[in-house]
Amino acid sequence: MNVLAADLAHYSKAYNVFVEKTGKHTSDQKWAEENFPAAVVHKLGEIRPSDHTLRSLGVGSGSGEYDIILLRMLSQRFSRFNHVVLEPARVYLEEFQSTVAKESSSGEWSVPGAANFEWHNETLEEYMAKKNDHSSEGSPQQFDFISAVHSLYYVDEVRVALQFLYGSLAPGGTLLTTLLKDTSSYTDTSSVTAQEVTKENYTSSTKVKRVLTELDIPFTISEQRVSADITSIFDQGSAEGNLLLDFLTHVGHFRETATKEMEEAVLTRFRKQAREYRVATRADAKPGFAGAAHCDPDGDNERILIERIWENVIITKA
Repeated sequence: MNVLAADLAHYSKAYNVFVEKTGKHTSDQKWAEENFPAAVVHKLGEIRPSDHTLRSLGVGSGSGEYDIILLRMLSQRFSRFNHVVLEPARVYLEEFQSTVAKESSSGEWSVPGAANFEWHNETLEEYMAKKNDHSSEGSPQQFDFISAVHSLYYVDEVRVALQFLYGSLAPGGTLLTTLLKDTSSYTDTSSVTAQEVTKENYTSSTKVKRVLTELDIPFTISEQRVSADITSIFDQGSAEGNLLLDFLTHVGHFRETATKEMEEAVLTRFRKQAREYRVATRADAKPGFAGAAHCDPDGDNERILIERIWENVIITKA
């Protein structure tokens, strides 16, 4: 059995189903609108002049939806920026490039022609290796803002990666990294399954926070919560459900390669998590609360939902 990220084409299909079932893009937009200006934009605006050319780095930027949301917010304060993109999946990188070309030609950015992009079809580790190989040529490039959103799960050495990213920040710069919270129902299944089945390391939010604490790097946390409709994973004949199950377990073609015992154990975990989420939302529900009775994990008449919790870890370099 292989980790899902080993097959980027299959990962892309599974990820697209996951996005649909969680409303991820809507959640990202909401979090950015409510939190990003105060956490990053305003702070940078206080220490950088308005004519400053902002330097930013996106790690694992995918097709660029979230990078563009954040860059558009930053461009309200800084009219010029240079953005470096690291994305190992060529199909995602090409989608990002196409979107930038369209937005640049239509004048979406605050100053036409003032948004410059540098593209790297590679992983963070590959980028780090190249930078380390050229370390003798002068000071490394420093950034005002770095985003590593859902991209540190499978780095080989998270301590080395965090040291590199923190070291790549200019004074006053900010690093935003987002991972699953360990108490999230997803983490209980995906991290354990990925390690049990593929023997791959899986970086959790707890690991990142522990490493930052050991390195004496201060950080703050902002949570982001959504519900995920996992009804289709219980239908063995559902192509959509099988792709979603792959994403939730982080295992490629999970149902095809897992033993019946392992498959049933994973599905049992999800049923348990759905019941717990149902109880929690009912306990918190107020009269007329739409989410109070959304889940029947042992029946077939309602959607089956579990909760996803992300931790946005925000690090500002003194």
